[in-house]
Amino acid sequence: MKFQAASSAADPVVQDAIGGGPLIPSPTTTFEGMGTGLPGFTVQSAPPDTDGDIGPNHYVQIVNSGVTVFNRSGTPVLGPVLTKTFWNGFSGACANTNDGDGIVRYDRIADRWVVSQFSVNGGNGPFFQCIAVSTSPDPTGTYNRYQFTFNGFNDYPKMGLWPDAYYFTYNMFPNNTFAGARVCAVDRVTMIAGGAATQQCFDTSNQFGGLLASDLDGTTMPPAGAPNTLLALDTTALDVWHFHVDFATAANSTFTGPTMVPVAAYTALCNGGTCVTQPGTTNKLDSLADRLMNRVVYRRFSDHEALLVSHAVTAGTGGGVRWYELRNPSSPAIFQQGTYAPDASFRWMSSMTFDQAGNIGLGFTTSSSTINPGVRYTGRLVGDAAGTMGQGEATIVAGTGSQTGTLTRWGDYSSMNIDPTDDCTFWYKQEYMGASGTFNWRTRVGNFKFASCGTVTNDFSISVTPGSQTVAAGSSTTYTVNTTVLSGAAQTVNLSVSGLPAGVTGTFSPNSVTAGSSSTLTVTVPAATGASTTNLTVTGNNQAPTVSITAPTAGSTVSGTITVSANAADADGTVASVKFTLPDGTTVTDTTAPFSTTFDTTRVTDGAGKTITATATDNQGATSSATVMFTIANGGGACINGTFTSTDVPKSIPDNNATGITSNLPVVGNGAVGTLSLSLNITHTFRGDLVVTLISPGGTQFIVSNRAGGSADNIVITNQVITAFNGQVAAGTWKLKVQDLAAIDVGTLNSWSLNIVGNCNPVVHWSGSASPNLPTIDNGTACTSLTVATTGGSASVAKLDISGRHDFCSILRGTLAHNGVTVAAFPTGTFPSGACNFSFTNRAVPGLSGDSSGTWTLCIVDTDAFGDTGTLNTWAVHD
Repeated sequence: MKFQAASSAADPVVQDAIGGGPLIPSPTTTFEGMGTGLPGFTVQSAPPDTDGDIGPNHYVQIVNSGVTVFNRSGTPVLGPVLTKTFWNGFSGACANTNDGDGIVRYDRIADRWVVSQFSVNGGNGPFFQCIAVSTSPDPTGTYNRYQFTFNGFNDYPKMGLWPDAYYFTYNMFPNNTFAGARVCAVDRVTMIAGGAATQQCFDTSNQFGGLLASDLDGTTMPPAGAPNTLLALDTTALDVWHFHVDFATAANSTFTGPTMVPVAAYTALCNGGTCVTQPGTTNKLDSLADRLMNRVVYRRFSDHEALLVSHAVTAGTGGGVRWYELRNPSSPAIFQQGTYAPDASFRWMSSMTFDQAGNIGLGFTTSSSTINPGVRYTGRLVGDAAGTMGQGEATIVAGTGSQTGTLTRWGDYSSMNIDPTDDCTFWYKQEYMGASGTFNWRTRVGNFKFASCGTVTNDFSISVTPGSQTVAAGSSTTYTVNTTVLSGAAQTVNLSVSGLPAGVTGTFSPNSVTAGSSSTLTVTVPAATGASTTNLTVTGNNQAPTVSITAPTAGSTVSGTITVSANAADADGTVASVKFTLPDGTTVTDTTAPFSTTFDTTRVTDGAGKTITATATDNQGATSSATVMFTIANGGGACINGTFTSTDVPKSIPDNNATGITSNLPVVGNGAVGTLSLSLNITHTFRGDLVVTLISPGGTQFIVSNRAGGSADNIVITNQVITAFNGQVAAGTWKLKVQDLAAIDVGTLNSWSLNIVGNCNPVVHWSGSASPNLPTIDNGTACTSLTVATTGGSASVAKLDISGRHDFCSILRGTLAHNGVTVAAFPTGTFPSGACNFSFTNRAVPGLSGDSSGTWTLCIVDTDAFGDTGTLNTWAVHD
């Protein structure tokens, strides 16, 4: 079914040249998506209907009719698998059919994934929409599965995320006859919770089709109760509807529209049909220019709400992307529009979105009689001329073949998405041809970022009125000096004037202003000054400071109490303070470098998209800020029980390098560690060089392998049980550190994983301490005991603190006993040789069990008869 296609008309908003701004950044990462180029995937239909989204730790792609979960570097961690796999064990058609038109979205609000496709029995019915919502942030985990019934073919489904619902749009074909569009709101909140969900739907007349629901980007929610805005393409306008859903009282739900928002004249590419040329073949590709392209992006900024959408239009002898930014969705109007067509090639099948700064990324397919179908992108910065993509053009992948035979279908859609970890990086996926043929399409995923995003720099401008004056000798005149904030916050501007003739003076009142304010410049000319013409220059010379957040890092997963730190500098002064705006809305200001504070992450709910902003202020009042986005995982949700696999490997292990490598493994789930086992695979030419250490989110370290003896090479461990972390919070980022401490041999950390079964009983904190001032015994054992009164705690999480002095500390070792079991507390060599004041805190002591209450005994063993003396001053045992 084809929808609205504008008649032939000149394009008054065409951009017919590459933008003149700085060269758009090259892709940061590109990798092969699903298609002929991905091992394990077989092309069975066309077009691919490629969609995908980026989350904190994964990129998930869906095509007809499969899904692959990649890590952020492009390595598959699940799949490719048939899309119906997500409904395995489900009672219904969704578990048995695999019909396509897939959709995947990362629900940033809930930190969940949504996967959907239709089930239509080859177009013959019965007809269903299959929707799966993950039960955790892990897209490879379990899902709540749903199947919604339709009375006709629910074709071309699309989805928009909104706080009150997932909004789906369809083109309906009951009895194989187009009846119009259907829009349905499904109960998002209930589906996330795994409850019995319902949907509410409205239909348009058969004069409308190809509707798209607005899809929320960013972290700022729409105004409370705001309806979802839906758009469709008309011949001279955009048609607008508003959908408000009330799942409690269906009669209160409303679907209003359409209203028409006029747009600049255009001609639909290929009149909505097939005309896109390729090299080496007469076969042409479908434009799908009769409808808007996925997605209608909604974003709420500090001072406005905006929508973005695009479609394909004719541009000379080729094709271009017509795009629109609308403001005020409740009563929308065009804020800016343009047609990106910088040359005679075809650019179509587009998608676009904003970053946090309001910059735009636009991706598309490019083809012509000399260019094989490939993937490119362009973009604009907020300050670029309205209606233009001012930052040039870059390539994700160049095509190296054409689609031949009689297959014309292409697309049918793609998706540009914004990275939730920094709210700056654009991720785009699209179809391309790697070799000429039919049913051998490929897809490519790539990302890029504008350098200015994420850092706010304060800037101002200066203007002087009037522009010129005549001043008589022996008199004076005044000028008004106006300052305007261009970006960031208002800063202090110190004013000066240059170019004054000899004897002429210029004074300001006041000498400095806050940007946005004005000053008066008085120019005084002595009586003996001769006639002349001169140019005066007024400047403001304060540079804003720079600031960057060093902890937590972008995209990290944290739990418990974290350190927040930032670096700040000022080129023409000093940094007076750094203010930290924390996830719970509180602020902390530090006036002394190094700038830092702490934050208890349990003060806010778990989830991705948490932000911290650091604002630096210099000694003259200028400010700048930086923001970092991360995930908090203190264990909200189900009790943890599963295997977590690192996605940032393989990593090469540097030879003879004490720094080594560190691999991160985010773990999400509720509860403390009940049992934990480690699996890892390291290939290395001599494992005796290696030290392998596992580090918990709380910082506890366990040495897995310490330069193991023998002549073996690799380290392969399968489900090694480790009790050192029992009782600690499981959620957060676990780390595996590998060091090579000798020369010649090399290797790779290939993989590692943790299997964790949580203990979700309430955690009981316990402790006991004493100050025995116990003398050590030369070549003997000295013991002391204390009592822990708290019951219900776990002895398995015991940690030890000690302090004292000794004449030769390295010969000391210790044991700890409780509940009739004695274990090693620390070995000889823990402390340095010679006389010292020895101490440690929070040293994990594994191997104990049972309740924490009762008597604990610490023994200090002096292992040599050197006549040395010493004293154990204090000790404590605690969870």
